[in-house]
Amino acid sequence: MPDDALRVRRLRLLAREPASGQGMPTRIEDALHVASRPPALANRFVLIRRLRLAVPQAASAQSIAMLLEREWDRVMNAAQFIDRASDGAEVVWALSEGHARLALLSRWLAGENDTAWFWRRIAPAAAHADQLLAQRAAALLMEPLADPAQSGSIAQDWWHEAMPLLLASGHARAVLEALPLERRMRLQAQPAGAAARRGAAASMSLPPAAAMPREATLPLAQDEPADGASVAGDFDRPRPAAEPAVPQPASRLAHGSLAGALSNEPPFAGVATDWAGLWLLVPVLLRNGFDTEAAAPGDPCAERQTAVFAALLSLLQRHHRFDAPTAEWVEALLKRTGLANEGALSRALESARPWWRTARQACAQHARLPLGQLLRRPGEMLVSPQRLDIVFPLRLQDIRVRRAGFDIDPGYLPWLDCVLRFHYR
Repeated sequence: MPDDALRVRRLRLLAREPASGQGMPTRIEDALHVASRPPALANRFVLIRRLRLAVPQAASAQSIAMLLEREWDRVMNAAQFIDRASDGAEVVWALSEGHARLALLSRWLAGENDTAWFWRRIAPAAAHADQLLAQRAAALLMEPLADPAQSGSIAQDWWHEAMPLLLASGHARAVLEALPLERRMRLQAQPAGAAARRGAAASMSLPPAAAMPREATLPLAQDEPADGASVAGDFDRPRPAAEPAVPQPASRLAHGSLAGALSNEPPFAGVATDWAGLWLLVPVLLRNGFDTEAAAPGDPCAERQTAVFAALLSLLQRHHRFDAPTAEWVEALLKRTGLANEGALSRALESARPWWRTARQACAQHARLPLGQLLRRPGEMLVSPQRLDIVFPLRLQDIRVRRAGFDIDPGYLPWLDCVLRFHYR
């Protein structure tokens, strides 16, 4: 599951002599593959207007990768949250591509200006100012998210959040009429739950499907011109996914709603915690069969696993007393898994206690570490929809953890509906 894809919209090479540029595109492509990206660049949906690199003629791909890493670290310090970004911002970020589209839709509904480069880049097919608002919103809903290989949860979250905004503004009917039949039927089946989550009560009354246009043909926007540079590229990092192929799991990662993020800016570079090692527990559990054995006969596998994992974190929280950032994440996960009340939690704890013992035994056997020492280690956590990045200081790297393989990236976890990655800096 590709989780930190990088897309270059335009690459320009300027060389003093034609011969000096030979082979450079291939070396730059290799450098983009091997360069280590900042955790924030992998975790967030980031739009970078341009990067300029002065590359020596004989530079290898590894040397170019080091130049890229330094430039990324530099521009990350100038990143602006998308809903508060100035028109001249060079780096803009959002929690996800769906979050960025929600910000754009909110801007349209409020009648605000959308001429900045990053608004036009979010959805080029919807960027025509001469179209009616309903046509632009329909184009925004129809345009696939950047990476069709991803699962559909992000796209579904974006639709769930977009429809209440359209309902509240009175544009839902016109937008739905401009959509193709299949997309319209799918969206009509979703907004009730989303409206309930946002506290909005609304109903839609639409004419029969046969009376509506089956297609909405919208022209594509042209790319904006780019300025010259020695080696210049317009970068953006696509986030998941196009069409929602599967229903949204009941157990969503505790990241908050997209709409809430518009009024409550999350930190860009992560939240410091003394219990960053808590997420090293995931590889420990997976090594001991958690992904298969935690499911009981007749239970939906992913929901059961999430409930057991959330109960296990609650058990560890009572025993170790996590600090505020980690405790808030655990409490939010308990709420999203329906374990906020003591009755439901007490039943889940019975299934979680054996896994607590398993984790303690695995830590002692494979790493010669008490479980508490594995969990209590400082770091940062970056949380976004379908992505959780844990960053540890390189100076505190523990050879016992590395040798046991407890910091190997688990990747995509269906029972949390997120990608979990570990980083050392």
